[in-house]
Amino acid sequence: MTHCCLSLAFLFTLLSAGSSLICYECFNSTGTYCRGSPITCPSTSTSCIKTVEIARIGNAILKSFSRGCNDNEQLCNKDVIMNSGAGNKVIRIVNTCCHEDYCNDCIVRAPPYNVTLNTLLCPVCFKHSSYRCLSSGYIKCRGRETQCMNIAATLVREDNSTFKFSLMGSGCSTQDGCSAGPKMMPTSKVVDVTRLSCVPALPITH
Repeated sequence: MTHCCLSLAFLFTLLSAGSSLICYECFNSTGTYCRGSPITCPSTSTSCIKTVEIARIGNAILKSFSRGCNDNEQLCNKDVIMNSGAGNKVIRIVNTCCHEDYCNDCIVRAPPYNVTLNTLLCPVCFKHSSYRCLSSGYIKCRGRETQCMNIAATLVREDNSTFKFSLMGSGCSTQDGCSAGPKMMPTSKVVDVTRLSCVPALPITH
């Protein structure tokens, strides 16, 4: 009987291990590509994910790329945009998920940023290393930006760099950014959240 129980336990272990996804994993904090190596995901993972993050702050462009296992389907196939200033203060996160072994090995290219103005606007503010900034008026929203996001938090990236940013009435955001909330960036942890909310953007009346 003991031998039988041990055999069943061993078989169960094999079956459990066999049900886990195998995804490529890597992180590049300075560019939009890394190859990575296959890893066996935790049992909680439901998909493989790859993510491109691009931030344009003035003349500086910050890029990162990651592949890995994903246990939050709310992040899947989202194009998150937070626009806080005339195209030169834009944070964008493009997440793509798939549900088969080794499926996240291909290259990801973010679609072009839609700069066409729509008929909406939001109050705007942006400041590094602070949770406070004064609103500097309004910004016209673009493309699919239909929400005004208000956020103040600390981002901790996987390369252990940390910076504080405040976006009071941040400017314009896509619905994807609002629905993902603090988990909008798979390669970063959004912690110490003191403000994070969305409201519909205001219609331009003149």
